[in-house]
Amino acid sequence: ASSRPEGAAVPLPPAAQPYLLTVGADGVWLAAGTRLWKIDPATGAAEMTTPLGGSATAVLDAAGSVWATVTTAQGGRLVRINPSSGAIGSQTLVGPSPSALTVADGLAWVTDSVDQSILRFAIGRRALRRTGLIALPRSSVRTPTQITVTAGRVWVYERGRVLRIDPATDRVIGTTSLAPATGGTIAAGTSGVWVITRTRVHHLGAVRLLDPVSGLPAGRRRAVGGDPTAIVTDGS
Repeated sequence: ASSRPEGAAVPLPPAAQPYLLTVGADGVWLAAGTRLWKIDPATGAAEMTTPLGGSATAVLDAAGSVWATVTTAQGGRLVRINPSSGAIGSQTLVGPSPSALTVADGLAWVTDSVDQSILRFAIGRRALRRTGLIALPRSSVRTPTQITVTAGRVWVYERGRVLRIDPATDRVIGTTSLAPATGGTIAAGTSGVWVITRTRVHHLGAVRLLDPVSGLPAGRRRAVGGDPTAIVTDGS
């Protein structure tokens, strides 16, 4: 209501790598290195700790589970965690360097920054079954860093461009080029897909809306200044 901090800051569990955060119906979850913590939103203390068996690269609370991608010496894995017990319920192999994940409509999607591809998995009660592989346009300077599903399309953010994919054919059907922003990301809402970019003249941090059907920019850039690194919508 006030946007003011409440109470004193609580130190996070020590980690040698940057923290990954997800908040959803199952709580507040923090991942760093090879561990996942459930965080008490009232106190900031760790309620539960889960060893992931590899270094976390993405974490998401969706579809009644907590999901993580990890890298190991044997390759990447997609891991599903029971939010009540913290136990790993199921896991499956993915590419060597998983970079982002999303879950929607009974499917899990995982991008890989080395293979420059997307793997699709059907979510069963006990297992994850691979159902598709999408090869992304190869690039020596771009890798997929975020993925979302909306308006019947899969959207992937790479440095300076957004790819639009038809999941029925597993093909890239459109590419939208934008001024690249360090750590830029995308977020889906009812009006389309928002993406972090930069203004042309002064190179200020900006956001831009992409049409959910054509993938083309809709309206003007909204300059926000600074160096924005993340964006989220409330759906509307």
